Parts: sequence; structure tokens; C-alpha cells
Amino acid sequence: MKMRKDLNIRGGIFRGKASMKRILAVVLLLLMMAAAASASELPKAELTEFDGKRIGVQTGSIEEAKVSETFRDPEITYYAAFPDAIVALQTGKLDAFYAEDNGLRFVAGNAEGLTVLDTGEEGYDIAPIFQKSERGDLLRGQYNAFLKEFRESGKLDEIARKWIDGPEEIRVMDTSALPGENGVITVAVEVGYAPYEYMKDGEVVGFEAELLREFCKAYGYRLDIRNTTFDSIIVGVYTGKFDMGASAFSITEERKRSVNFGDAFGRAGEGILVRLDGGWTGLPLQETTGEKAGFTETVLAGLRRTFAEEDRWKLFASGIGITFLITVLSVLFGTAAGFGLYLLCRNGNKAANALVKAVNWLITGMPLVVFLMVLFYVVFARSTLSGTAVAIIGFTVVFALTVFHLLRSGEDAVSIGQKEAAYALGYSDMDAFMRIILPQAAMHILPSYQGEVISLLKATAVVGYITVMDVTRIGDIIRGRTYDAIFPLLAVVIAYFLLAAVCKAGVRLLARKVNTKNRPRAEIMKGVEIR
Repeated sequence: MKMRKDLNIRGGIFRGKASMKRILAVVLLLLMMAAAASASELPKAELTEFDGKRIGVQTGSIEEAKVSETFRDPEITYYAAFPDAIVALQTGKLDAFYAEDNGLRFVAGNAEGLTVLDTGEEGYDIAPIFQKSERGDLLRGQYNAFLKEFRESGKLDEIARKWIDGPEEIRVMDTSALPGENGVITVAVEVGYAPYEYMKDGEVVGFEAELLREFCKAYGYRLDIRNTTFDSIIVGVYTGKFDMGASAFSITEERKRSVNFGDAFGRAGEGILVRLDGGWTGLPLQETTGEKAGFTETVLAGLRRTFAEEDRWKLFASGIGITFLITVLSVLFGTAAGFGLYLLCRNGNKAANALVKAVNWLITGMPLVVFLMVLFYVVFARSTLSGTAVAIIGFTVVFALTVFHLLRSGEDAVSIGQKEAAYALGYSDMDAFMRIILPQAAMHILPSYQGEVISLLKATAVVGYITVMDVTRIGDIIRGRTYDAIFPLLAVVIAYFLLAAVCKAGVRLLARKVNTKNRPRAEIMKGVEIR
């Protein structure tokens, strides 16, 4: 009776015959709330345990700058993307991965055998970035006005709960194309930075992805999301290649020197991703229970995750198509350009030779990936050319120089007497080269030409740095969803083997066409008119 009286004073909700049921319901609710609260709290990390350990950080992140301050004498490894660090941790190449905690929570909730420890560090504001320009200021003002209204309406909290705390089945959003009556906004993100941006069912989704979509819808823009590495986003926005950059950027004074930040849409902290079997303080020792899956079951499960789930085979097909397109067009254009340059240079044209010499010095003096990034972020920074188009231009230049040098070495391999005999028979210099020298030189250079085509194909693996979704980049994205290195990498390897086989078949067909032994007798005897 006393308990009932006290409860009646607090609100009178327990009067009547069902009072005990209501008491039990409230107790159960409180227990559920307490359990949820305890589940959301991360176990505290003993930072001294990580002194001298192998710690991974993402290049360009705030943790990259703070890792040496947070831990004593760490052995630091830098990763361009989340998936690479996760796989390294799973396979024992790292002791821990230090990064933004919401992203790590998402990983721990989807990757078996991993958990997150709280560093105890104070959180920081996160926001998108804009270029320091008139257009950048316009977009920033519009975004800030939108965010204020979006927050006051409660919609910001709604999508935050869905993407940060919600289960995977409710993490969905509309991905249909927007009309874009007021133009296009190009936003650079790192696809694979869940829960902010990641690939699901072939589309870019996530907290920031939905927030940006709502912003574009409010102001009549069409959203064009470009995938690139995290450390390239600020560079792209600074040079004007992108209108905005996203991927949960923390607001720092250092970054403010290069870009402007919009208003913060949330806060994030820092966490340490570790293996459950690592023996860290605060984590229970893991005991192996149950039977391990057999080889067949493991293979089938890996194939299903890599290809069948979310129709990921379509992503691989798209990536293979992009890689093949870049390779074929670069080879065709590069061969034509290199052949044309050689014709200009072979008789000592000073201007043409000086141009080739300068370009050759420039290209050979820098890594290919740097050359592509210079083209994309500097030379074509203000253009609307896609990363694929820029990649084709870059590889065309590289392959043109290759063809130029192959032709030079091929002509040198043909006896000078062949040319002299052609002149004696009345052939012009061009006729002598095209009909006598080149067919013989081609037989010398075709094996090397085939090798250069395959080298070019493999070199295209770096185009992900300039927002191209080639087969290698697709493999990275899928690894970021499955947290499995074996099957996505095997799929990429098999794709390159198939593409290489197609390229080799094409070169062999060309070799049969130019082989003089396969020419009809009438064609051989036709010759040219002698004057």
C-alpha cells in the first residue's frame, strides 16, 4: 500500500486493478533503456597499452596528426582508405586502427571479431567543405540556411538516428536523379566511409549522402557525387574541381586555410578499432566455440557476399567496362599520336623533336599516379572533363611516347640497305618507309608493343585517385562492405587476367595483318609507280 501511495503521488498512473502490470511494464522499460545506454557506451581504452604498438591511421584524417600525441612511440602505418586498414587489422598486420568513432562503430557492427574502444578524447564538430570562391560562398550560405531549417524541423535528428544508430534494414534513401533546374553540384566523397557515405545496391547512400540530397532538392540542384580518396577531397575542392567535399570532415584551423566549412551537422569522437582476441583491458577473453564452416561453405559464402548480395556483380561489370574503355581508347589514340609524332621527327624536325624530348622528360620524371593527379587537379581543374576522360588523355600521352620509342628502335633494326634499295628503285622517302621499312620494323616491335599494352592495362589501377570507378576501385569498395579481402581481390585479379587475354588477342590479330608473309602475292608484286 505504501508503494502504491507513493506512486499515486508521482502521477496517479498506477490506480486500478492493472497497477502491478503497469509497474512491471515501467520496470521493463527502464531496464531496456539502461541496457541500450550501456550498449551504446564504448569500453574505455587504456592508452598506455598501445604504446609502441602497430597503429593504422587514414591519410589526411585528423587522427593522422594526433596519433603521435595520443600514443607513445607508435609504429604508424598510413592507409588511403578504411577497407585497407580493416583488412590489415583482421589479418594481424595491425594491432589497432585509430579513427573517427562512428565509422568504427559501423565497422565493428558488420565485421566479425572486431570492437571499438573509447579513447576518452573530446569530440569535434564535423561539416562539409566549400571552395573559397564566389560560387563556394553562395553554396555555403544556401547550405547553412538549409541546415538550420532542417535541424529545427527535427529531420536532421531523424536521419542521424537512422544512419548512426539504426539497424541496416532501415538504412535506405531515395537515390533517384533530381531535376536540377538550377544546375549541378559536384561533391567529392570517399565511398566506403560508412555510415556517412557508402555503396548499397549500387548507389551511394549514408548520413551525409541523404543530407546533401535534401539540400540539393531544397535549392533545385542535381547532385553529382564523385568518389575519390579521402586525402584528395580537400585538394579537389581547393582547386575548384569539386563544388563541395564531404566524408565527415572535422573542423580544424589547418583545413580552414584551404577551404571554408559549412555549419556543423554533428559531432564525432575518436575510437580505436581492435580485435576481440587481442587481450585488451576491458574486453572479455574470447573463447572459440562451435564448429568452423567447411571449405565449400566458406567459398560459397564469400562468393555470395562478393557478387550476389546487393547485386555487386553489376559493380564489377561496370568497373571492368571502365577499365577496358580507358585501355582501348588510350592504346588507339596513343598509337595514332605516337605514329604521327614519329613521322614528324624521323627526318630531324627540330621543333617536333624538342617537343617530344620535353614531354618525355616531364613524364618519365614523375610517377604515373602523380601525372594523372596533376592533369585532373591542376591542368583540367576548371574543366568539366570527367575523371575517365582525363585518364584517357593521360594514358594516351604516355602510350604515344612508348610507341614513338618503339618505332625508332624498330626502324634502327632494319638494315640501311633496305632503304637505299628502295631509293634506287625510285621510291620516295615516305613510300620507302611505309612500304619497305615499316612492315619489317613492325615484326621487331610487335612483341614489345603487346607487352606495353598489357603494362598500360595494369597501370590503369591507379585511376581511382581521380574519381574513376575502375575495377580496382570497385574491388576496394566491395571490400569496404564485406570486410573480406580474399574474394574481392581474387575477382579483381581474374578481371585483369580476362582483360589481358582480350588485349593480347587483339595484338596478335594485328600482328597477323601486318606480317608480310601473310600478304597476297598480288599485293606484294603491285609495288608503286616508278618515275
